[in-house]
Amino acid sequence: KCCVLLLSPMSPPSPIIRQFVSNLGSDNDNKECCTELSKESQKNLSRELRKDFPSVPIRAFDGFLKQEIESMRAAGIHISDDNEPSPENIYNDKIKADEKEPKVAYREWGFSGLCYRQQKAASNFDPKINIKLASREQQIHMDRGTWFLLMTPIGWLQETILVAINAKLPESLQISLWELVRWMGIWFLLATTSGHNIDAFWDDNTMDYCFSGVPFTLSSVMTKDRFEFINKKLFFTVIPKPNYDDKFHPILELQNAWNENMKKLFIPSWLVCIGISMSKWNSKSSCPGFLFCPQHSWSFGNKWHSIACVLCSIIFFVEIAEGKDRSPQASEKMFDTINGKEQKTIGMLLRMTQSIFNSFRIVLIENSFCVLQGIIELAKRGVYGTAIIKQQYYWPKYVNVDDIKDHFNNKDIGYVDALPGTLDNIPFHIFCSKEEKDVTMFMSSYGNMEGKAETRRVLKNGEIVNFKYIEVMDNYFTGRCAVDNNNIQRMQPISLEETRDTDCWEDHVFCFLMGVSASNAQFAYQYFGGKQKESALKFRRIMATDLIYNKWIPDSVREVDESR
Repeated sequence: KCCVLLLSPMSPPSPIIRQFVSNLGSDNDNKECCTELSKESQKNLSRELRKDFPSVPIRAFDGFLKQEIESMRAAGIHISDDNEPSPENIYNDKIKADEKEPKVAYREWGFSGLCYRQQKAASNFDPKINIKLASREQQIHMDRGTWFLLMTPIGWLQETILVAINAKLPESLQISLWELVRWMGIWFLLATTSGHNIDAFWDDNTMDYCFSGVPFTLSSVMTKDRFEFINKKLFFTVIPKPNYDDKFHPILELQNAWNENMKKLFIPSWLVCIGISMSKWNSKSSCPGFLFCPQHSWSFGNKWHSIACVLCSIIFFVEIAEGKDRSPQASEKMFDTINGKEQKTIGMLLRMTQSIFNSFRIVLIENSFCVLQGIIELAKRGVYGTAIIKQQYYWPKYVNVDDIKDHFNNKDIGYVDALPGTLDNIPFHIFCSKEEKDVTMFMSSYGNMEGKAETRRVLKNGEIVNFKYIEVMDNYFTGRCAVDNNNIQRMQPISLEETRDTDCWEDHVFCFLMGVSASNAQFAYQYFGGKQKESALKFRRIMATDLIYNKWIPDSVREVDESR
């Protein structure tokens, strides 16, 4: 992997990397050379690689990952690693001997002949916007800024937060809704450029379209003092603090308001996906819930569980991962206890999907949340789940992978079979497909054996094998990137979170949610408005202009804007 990266013209390699390459010799035996490096040399090389390739996910440097994880654990940093099993998947002898532990009953290999979702006559339907909030005709003609405001809890900001902020301010300094929306527009406009001191955008003498300076100035739309005043005065909860130390109290009302707004506005399609979003932060001491998530390009900060519609990539529910920073005195979250046992992963899955209970939708579950009991609990509530089965120190509980692999010995590549079973009297299947070296396995509470999408494998000997994915596999491989698509739209090429370099964690959470709203707005503008795809920067720039010149601006201010 190092050699492949070094051939990239992204940046000239540093001296330590040149030395490393020269040490590889002519035998091309990279593995042998790597094992001969001392731990200190590995650490130095890892550090230099990140300097030369800052945009490459940390997972690309796997040779150094284990060492980094151990050192971060020693420093007290919480690790969110794909290889760590969910607590519900730990299946030791003590748990097996527990008489209250649910028992799985497997039958003989072979599809049962029934898709449990089709039995309910469930249909595949498109996502929708609540027509009470925006008619179909309005959706076609809405501008980018209006889409953003729909995706933002603007009513809550106006009626709750601005009222509370202004109650503490003299009348002459109170913040109007149009000012708040304009302030957000300015930040999004700043997030279309980088490499400039923020003060320069209020200095009309620094603008130079040819070689240097800022590309635009902002003194004509808001004074620098007023902009900084709003920056300092915002807060995001009016709920009194509890009588215990709750580090997440300042942002929970904001999170809930954002989720409630999306619940009223957006109706997801028949296929949704649960995944992970990261909000970047670099200081453990000032960030509740701070963790290291090595599988993501933004590895440090807050982890957010997110659920998105597969057909349009709109995220409609988020929940911050509180981890070890959650107060033991805080009230228990909904669904965290099931059948008298603590089931936090399952509880999270149920909270994420609560708004679609009894809708017979399909939810694609990220492999780190692959818990069979979770899929069963979803099925009990009218939601059909599927997850790819991967080893995370343990294989998922109730899944005998050795028996599955024995069954697929000597089978042709592309061969598909299903193992039916029941848990808590709820039927499910383990759908499996033979690969060249392994077996791809899915646990699912729906699905059939009908071939859907054509795919192929190129074997080591050059032979090409063609076969079809069955429904469960086709849906998963088609839709598993819905959350990631939204993340990429928010994070690249310039993110609002990085642009607003703040020391206030609550402000950073607000930037994360506004970034998600902007990504949602772009996907909605394209999907519901029928518009062509455009770059994130182009959309953000025009959206920011719509917000700066928003509909709430008083006539006196609008006249001044038009004169300028």
